[in-house]
Amino acid sequence: DLTRSVAMQANSTEEERSEPLWKQADPAVFWNRAAMSDFIRLDAHELIVPLVQGHVSIEKCSVRGREFTLILLSRRSWHRAGIRYLTRGIDSKGHTANFVETEQIVESQGAIASFVQIRGSVPVFWQQPPGIRYNPKPRIDVPTMETVASFRRHASLLESAYGDILVLNLVNQRGDEAAIGDEFRKHIQLYDSKQWNYVAYDFHRETKGMRYERVEELWTKIEPQVRAMGFTFCERGIDHAPSKRQAGVVRTNCMDCLDRTNVTQSIVARHVLGWQLAQCGVLGIGEPVSEHPEVERLFKVVWADNGDSISRQYTGTGALKADFTRTGKRSVFGMINDGINSLLRYVNHFRDDARQDALDLFLGRFVVGDLASHGAMTTGDDGTVHFECIKITRSGARRPTTVVLDVRSALIGIVTTAKDERKDFAVGDLALLERSTMHRGRIRLMFATNAFEFDLGTASARERLAQLLLAMHARKAPKSPLLARPPEKVRALVVSWNLGRAPPSADLAPLFAGASGVDLVAVSAQECEYTPRRVFPFVEADWVDRLHAALGEGFA
Repeated sequence: DLTRSVAMQANSTEEERSEPLWKQADPAVFWNRAAMSDFIRLDAHELIVPLVQGHVSIEKCSVRGREFTLILLSRRSWHRAGIRYLTRGIDSKGHTANFVETEQIVESQGAIASFVQIRGSVPVFWQQPPGIRYNPKPRIDVPTMETVASFRRHASLLESAYGDILVLNLVNQRGDEAAIGDEFRKHIQLYDSKQWNYVAYDFHRETKGMRYERVEELWTKIEPQVRAMGFTFCERGIDHAPSKRQAGVVRTNCMDCLDRTNVTQSIVARHVLGWQLAQCGVLGIGEPVSEHPEVERLFKVVWADNGDSISRQYTGTGALKADFTRTGKRSVFGMINDGINSLLRYVNHFRDDARQDALDLFLGRFVVGDLASHGAMTTGDDGTVHFECIKITRSGARRPTTVVLDVRSALIGIVTTAKDERKDFAVGDLALLERSTMHRGRIRLMFATNAFEFDLGTASARERLAQLLLAMHARKAPKSPLLARPPEKVRALVVSWNLGRAPPSADLAPLFAGASGVDLVAVSAQECEYTPRRVFPFVEADWVDRLHAALGEGFA
């Protein structure tokens, strides 16, 4: 059963082992449960095979004629599964993004030694919305005291599964990342449990200049605690109760829980591997793995492959710093490879929406044709359609909001939940409907004097709102350029302008002198961050009004 660790399986009762395989599986890593729901309902046990997302390596080796098998298993939780910049932090149930349990197993002559580590996003409510910047600035969404309940749920989940928790927080202690790390530390202090031990290690600062061997200093600091945790050992195989049980777990995180985490987990695992091999009789007590090049090489390969697999699932590329994990040394070639992967990650985040939607569909979060499956759309008694969403303000603040579509009256109502205020706009006044290409659930609505940006959570919910708005607009203003059928051939004028954060001139007509006879004018404004005219709440509304004035009624 790949879904469960050696400890979980060895501690199973006879009654539990007699259950069908899918009922024995760990629910947190049973990825295809939604896809199997019909078979589960029909009790078609033989057709239900749990799938796990993660990594598995199984390699055989020998030392002085004593054979052993090295197994590395990673199991990624589906509870807060998602794509890198679209899924960060914790949810209200205590589940964190990119939560992965990695188990290192040594088997020799029937004896089994298992060591488990975990990784997971910093367990607070934070985001890192993708944009043009290579490394978007992270932000904390919910104040500390409002996060306490979710953090406690997370702590309870870990304690019940693993016991004591040793946290290795590898985020930068300066710059943009520092606030995320500080928030984690605050919650551990508020939780105030003897079961939790927190170690902050600024990985980038400590290993500056490619000195990755300095992570060994971190190992020296935590070795006594890891040794006290130990590992699980089944002397007569998995069908018998273990003679030793792992009494805690190392929880490692950086920002992505990928590259820095991979390096650190592999160093911890390398030391523990020596203990496991000694317990199984392969090595002598205290005999280092480094004295056996074949074992060392095998270990590095399986851990590097593991890091690449987890990275591909979260970012779409292999891991960074993989040359150190694979060879034990940092190299120029490895740095070039990191540069290529970093560029691919940047490109990928512009198309991550589709990957996230595919995950949501596979996991059963969205059911095709089921309007109620989403929870974002409801119908009122008066026939109006309500979309629960988040309004994004100019400052980046997030306000719970309801968008109300009154089809009969051709009105769009914006209701701010906290203030219980409603503003109505005529559908015919809608000048622009824009789906964000960088945020999977966001849509922008622009009127003559107001512009709004809403986050509906998923692209499918956003598309429902967009289609209803387009249908209402077509009924009210069928000749509007917003909905006009494009011609077979389009003539376009493309204008690029760097405003330098200064207001544009009052008359923009000279800018579009060549617009006569074209069907489409595309204007790209760079550094368009000036103070708008007083009657306009946003730069966007002011800019659009200036464009309308310059281009005339023939353009929308």
